[in-house]
Amino acid sequence: MRITKRNTFILIEKYLDGELTLEEAKQIETRINEDVEFAKEVEFSKSLNKFLSEETEKIEMREKLEIIYQKNSRNSKSKNTFFHRLIKNIFG
Repeated sequence: MRITKRNTFILIEKYLDGELTLEEAKQIETRINEDVEFAKEVEFSKSLNKFLSEETEKIEMREKLEIIYQKNSRNSKSKNTFFHRLIKNIFG
C-alpha cells in the first residue's frame, strides 16, 4: 500500500481507537519514537479527538438540560426558581 496522508490519518485513528493488532500497534509505536513529524501527527490527533469528545459531551448535556427545562417550564408556575435561572443563563 502506498503511504499517503489519508492512509496515515486512517492508521493513526485506528491506533488511537485500539483497532490495530498488537504487531501493528508496536510498529506504530516504533515509528512514533523514530519519526518526529509522525509523532506530532499522532499527538495532534489525540488532542483533536479529546477536544471533539468534550465538545460532544457539552452539546449532549445542553440538549438534556433543554429538554428538562422545557418539561419544567410547562409544569412550573414559578419561572424564577434556581433551576430555571440556571438554564436561562446557559441558553440565554
